[in-house]
Amino acid sequence: MPFIALNSDNEEVTASHCRDEFLRTRVIRSDFKCAFCFCPYFARYIYVDGKIGRAPHFVIKGEGHRGNCDGTPLDVAPEVLSKLQGKRIRENEFRFPEKLVARQRPRVTAIPPTESMDTPSNEDIAKRRRRAGKEYGASTFTSSLLQVIVESKTKINRWCYSEIAKKKLGAKEGAELFRETAGSYPLQLFEQKDLNYDNAFWSGNFERLGPGERIFHAKHGVAIVSQSGFIVRSEPLPASPSLPKKDKQPLPVEVRYDGESYDDGQAPRSHIQLMQELGGLTPSQAIQWFAYGQMTREKDLLVVHLKTLDHFHYKEE
Repeated sequence: MPFIALNSDNEEVTASHCRDEFLRTRVIRSDFKCAFCFCPYFARYIYVDGKIGRAPHFVIKGEGHRGNCDGTPLDVAPEVLSKLQGKRIRENEFRFPEKLVARQRPRVTAIPPTESMDTPSNEDIAKRRRRAGKEYGASTFTSSLLQVIVESKTKINRWCYSEIAKKKLGAKEGAELFRETAGSYPLQLFEQKDLNYDNAFWSGNFERLGPGERIFHAKHGVAIVSQSGFIVRSEPLPASPSLPKKDKQPLPVEVRYDGESYDDGQAPRSHIQLMQELGGLTPSQAIQWFAYGQMTREKDLLVVHLKTLDHFHYKEE
């Protein structure tokens, strides 16, 4: 399943990058071609609204690849993202991103004057495929947007709720099903490996001051928006008597965002829209939020420091 292509500007891009950029800007691009043999491609599961449920990729358009090319990198070292590889949800029902990564920058590919896009040699094709193998590694579904990760976590939770109702599981068995299922799907947070869709997420009302960022989340968040950023505050909820008691007591938590700089000086459409939406909320409109960042503590207040709006997602309650 090809995941690397050249766009109409001869920029080398991945399908995951194209998907993220579509969600940021809503701009649709076409005229893709194989990054190795230059056969024409079209995009699949990239320019789609809503939850896609499949890994974005490219599909051959026309007669197919040229020469000794199949659209995939060569000499790729196998990568194990998690020791837990059990699968409960059928592969053909959903595909989960396995890495939260930095926003990718397209690489401009210069075609030598002696080389034709119509008749690339097998030697040149193999050379480009080997370089891609070193640069990109395995075909892994990645995303630089927390929204895509959260949508996958939501899918896992819904599947678990369905199984709990179907099998009439109790609170203890249900909690174990959530942990085992989410824990079987790897999720690398930048350079933090050995994480999964269970331990990569952390309840924002409970203190976590260890090294490394996590995806914090909380409900009943109230947003206060300023000209340069925002604060979202969530008071702790009463603990459910049916759930096991935690060692630490819940505390109020705030997500703090102080703005960010952009390479071209212009915020993407998705960032502008997010700030407008938060600014339009009334104090009585609470949200459930997710934020990737580092947590600190200020007396009896927990603070999650948000560096970019790419790493924030919310839902109205």
